[in-house]
Amino acid sequence: MHEAQLLAVLDALPIAVMLRGADGTLLHANPATERFLARLGLDLSHVAPSASAMMDHIAVIDEHGRHHDPADLPVVSSIREGTEREATLGYALPDGGWAWYATRAVPLTLTDGTVGTVVTCDDVTQRRLLEEELRTAALVDPLTGLDNRRALSAALDDAQRSRARAGGDVGLLFLDLDGFKAVNDTFGHEAGDRVLIETGSRLVAATRAVDRVCRVGGDEFAVLCAPVDGDEGMQELVARIRSLPPVRVLVEGEPLAVLGSIGAVLVEPEDHLDDALRRADVAMYDHKRSDDASLLVIG
Repeated sequence: MHEAQLLAVLDALPIAVMLRGADGTLLHANPATERFLARLGLDLSHVAPSASAMMDHIAVIDEHGRHHDPADLPVVSSIREGTEREATLGYALPDGGWAWYATRAVPLTLTDGTVGTVVTCDDVTQRRLLEEELRTAALVDPLTGLDNRRALSAALDDAQRSRARAGGDVGLLFLDLDGFKAVNDTFGHEAGDRVLIETGSRLVAATRAVDRVCRVGGDEFAVLCAPVDGDEGMQELVARIRSLPPVRVLVEGEPLAVLGSIGAVLVEPEDHLDDALRRADVAMYDHKRSDDASLLVIG
């Protein structure tokens, strides 16, 4: 294919394509590149001088939200090492937020015998937003909006790693609602849903900002407390929850009382979520047998 034909193909592509020289200078940019730059409030003059010139004018971040080192840009790495490089990068938008592009750089022998680089930038912003929505949905209980069991497991793993580095204690509260099945059977699932939502709200209000309140299934809730000041800190949190004032929400014109039982444990360094929940569940049933259940919700 002649060079003119190749450039015509590049110009027809919907993704941004740039041809860089061996020193990173811009040799060619297709119309999609100009649209890409205009979206960022830039033009060709902001990228022409060198392979990393764009970062002199806007912020660029990696997939983890960290500022991207100019030396690690795919085009810079490709020119330096003569190998193919790619990364998904976020480019700052003039009005705030980020545009995400899958950026790829591939070495190409030019007509003068030098090795240049073809750089492509493919817009993946919508795909990334959808993936983020799906990740969030996978970690959130759709009824209460609280973290779910999967999110709790990941949070506990993070807390265990943090403790391994810095020390401290990790606690877990486990709570279920006594007689909740009777609520659904007598008043219907809508009333039961209201009780669950209210219980979650009350737990969030009663716990600390660093605590993670989760619905782990049915009428069961858990609170990850990290860090916590040993047994004393856990008992303070339990006492705070047990002292919650009742909330009145009428169901069919009548008040409905729902009691909750709480179990609290300190998580051992080697514990996984199932281990910690199992011990907290035992502590909760000890609480049930003590006839000291706490009134959490009056519906």
